[in-house]
Amino acid sequence: MLKDVYHRHLKPRIHGFQATVAATPSASLGIGSMDATVARASQGLPTITPRYAFARRPVMVGCTNQATAGNGSYFAPVALPSATTLQGRFLNSGGGVVDSTGDIITLGWDSSSTDNCLQQSLVGSIRSPRIIAARIDGTNAVTLQGNKDILSVTRNTTGSYTVVFNRAFGRTPTIVVTGEGAAPRVATYSAKSPSQCTILTYDTAGTAADCIFHLVAYGQEGNDELGRLRRPVHASTLLRPTAFSLNAAGTSLHIGASDAAISGGVSKTGTGDFTITLRESFGKVPICVGSAIATRKFFVLNAPTSSAIRLATVSAGGGAVDVDCDLIVFGSDERGE
Repeated sequence: MLKDVYHRHLKPRIHGFQATVAATPSASLGIGSMDATVARASQGLPTITPRYAFARRPVMVGCTNQATAGNGSYFAPVALPSATTLQGRFLNSGGGVVDSTGDIITLGWDSSSTDNCLQQSLVGSIRSPRIIAARIDGTNAVTLQGNKDILSVTRNTTGSYTVVFNRAFGRTPTIVVTGEGAAPRVATYSAKSPSQCTILTYDTAGTAADCIFHLVAYGQEGNDELGRLRRPVHASTLLRPTAFSLNAAGTSLHIGASDAAISGGVSKTGTGDFTITLRESFGKVPICVGSAIATRKFFVLNAPTSSAIRLATVSAGGGAVDVDCDLIVFGSDERGE
């Protein structure tokens, strides 16, 4: 049974894109062309313009396709996105800009109000939109959270995993994945289809490394891309599935502060190391995907809980650094798997 995904702010809207930039120069959207246009601003830099602007600045997260960007590659917004423009870079493991393909998910609002409110249905503009969110232990090929969505996980080799969905999408979905570990971990994908994807994880040098990763797949039930009509986004049989969208820097939250409680929502342990504490705990550990701006890398530090997520941001070489980062969190009140 599928249920609506909820959000705590007025008129939330989500979009998924697969963008390709090439040296021709050219740019195209393999996913999301009904919702936006894209241009190649420069090497490895797609500029996405939504057909319908948000009422205020959205949150944007993404990842690269390893097959086109290389081992340890990642996505980073150029700066905080605006209500009308989404712009980010595809980067190799050393932080160099590369022409590539990558996936981007953005969550924004059609209301300028930042007030907390009763649960609002998250909407998308594709046919029967659906989200899969899972936290997976790659080393042991075990789904830690999201078992209802994941049929199987296979560890192919160090840092390489095939994830098969329990229920296939009608079309290939947008995939965003974030690594988790005590040391920096970068996650990307190398292949995907309506029924499965291959996830790759690395250290900051671009060497394959096993780790836990957080996976979000956003797609549709039908096999044709009909956009612009707003429809509730669904998730599998979870108790009150909920999405949060946050932007954090240093010790403050710029978006989503009403969803957190400690010192404006963030407590800082050290440079590039901070913990977001939720105002209301989930029933189990949530799934968190994120991106840091400029050429920085983002990952989840070990052992998030149902009430707090510890995050870290580092330079391309792996040194800790304070920087803005956008993240989207999916959780539910359901306690078991």
